[in-house]
Amino acid sequence: ADRERVGMVADLAPSVAAAVLHDTVGAVRSPEDDLVSFRRLRLGGTADGPPLTLYRIVDRSQLTAPVRRFLRWAFAGGALVAVCVLGVAVVAGEQLTRPIRRIQDSMWRLAKGEPGPLPEVASNDEIEDLARDFRVVATTIEQHRAHREALLSDRTRALEVTHAELSGIVGNSADAIIGADESGNVRLWNQAAVRLFGYTAAEVQGRNLVTLLNGPACRAPDDQRFIDAELLRSG
Repeated sequence: ADRERVGMVADLAPSVAAAVLHDTVGAVRSPEDDLVSFRRLRLGGTADGPPLTLYRIVDRSQLTAPVRRFLRWAFAGGALVAVCVLGVAVVAGEQLTRPIRRIQDSMWRLAKGEPGPLPEVASNDEIEDLARDFRVVATTIEQHRAHREALLSDRTRALEVTHAELSGIVGNSADAIIGADESGNVRLWNQAAVRLFGYTAAEVQGRNLVTLLNGPACRAPDDQRFIDAELLRSG
């Protein structure tokens, strides 16, 4: 081709062409973001003759495409590894926390006195030891609780029997038996007291004993001083 038809001015910007002509070897970036690499040439192995320059324009996308491809694969691989690690962490965490939650639930049932199975853990670690110790403690607590409930039931039945016996003794006694609190208000008034004093048990409940025994309807003698002294002495 004619010299006028081939030239750097047609391919390169003036600033890039000037850099190529000024330096012997190198690479510059064009305004279009292309990479221009160049090297000065000598024909025939001599220094005579006009200088020639070999240059090549390379699209930057051709250079960055492998990098982008590598980054995409690296990102995909990293994401896959992260998902795998997260999945393993979730599974491991679930295997670790599940027996702990079972032990915790059993502890709450034990605290509330609710029946339920004791936790069985086969993990060959400290959690298994913890579950085994908890079963021992829970069994001991349940045994003590059962013993305490049985003892309480026996004592309650004994108290009920004693209360019934005392009620029968008081109710059927030939002597007047009166119970009063520290303020002198009547709490107990048996049938003999009804016959002796003339008041029914319903009439005297909560009323002052001294007032009753000194009232006009009472058939008892004046024992106010004795009653006052006894209440002050023993309550």
